[in-house]
Amino acid sequence: MNSSRVWELLRALDGVADETSVGRLGDSLAAEEERELGEAVRDLVDGLLERCHVTHDHWGEVSEAVAAAVLARGRDTYERVHTTGGVLDPDDWAWQEADALLALGEPAEGTGPFVLQWLTEDLPAGVRSAWRTDHPPLDDDPSWGVVPAADPAWDSACETLLVDPGVAHARRSIGEAHGTSYDRVAVWLTLSDTAEPTITVWADGAEDDDPSGGDAGDSGDDGDDGDGEVVLVGTYPAADLRDVDVRDRTAAYVEIVAGLLQVVDEDG
Repeated sequence: MNSSRVWELLRALDGVADETSVGRLGDSLAAEEERELGEAVRDLVDGLLERCHVTHDHWGEVSEAVAAAVLARGRDTYERVHTTGGVLDPDDWAWQEADALLALGEPAEGTGPFVLQWLTEDLPAGVRSAWRTDHPPLDDDPSWGVVPAADPAWDSACETLLVDPGVAHARRSIGEAHGTSYDRVAVWLTLSDTAEPTITVWADGAEDDDPSGGDAGDSGDDGDDGDGEVVLVGTYPAADLRDVDVRDRTAAYVEIVAGLLQVVDEDG
């Protein structure tokens, strides 16, 4: 998407990026154009933050939201601020809901039983991630929330995983072991700069350690009513998939997720 088209579309925000204006803009676009616009927005935000810094920060989120608010004010304002550089005062910009603009074209957070995270900025071609080097440190507890990532190879892998009978059997078996239902068992695959793969099982009311030796999470719910949730978090070396093309990355995603489920199921 060329620059003129990007700014033409952003004029629809009328100077303010919030859930209403961004939602209206997203609804007016085909999926592919929304994705392309989202990529362009994030590139412009990154470009602005290379020239400017925010007077105070809150876990890295305020900086990007302020930059998105500058973007919403239009091309002339953005280019003036970018040229000037220096300090951005959050009080000068309507940034409180502007992070909605950063999510344009991104997959909905945490949807479906399979979640992908790339917690590195060194990404394969075609992969996008909200992770930045100044992101707050995370452990693998799902309660921290998803760091959104998108990859066409992951979309294809999920289509395969959803109809794989072995995957379905393992999810059902794991759910039964934790007193919950099949559809409350999820897998979060995290690619990071770790050297070795690890598995952690986070389950409502879980009392046992996970099969890889890490501690199982416990939210304090006894899970007896079948409403508990089990999340298998697999952390995998990003280097192993960084130079892999889309087709082979799809196959690798399927193999890794299916393998995580099998290990947890077999170890009870």
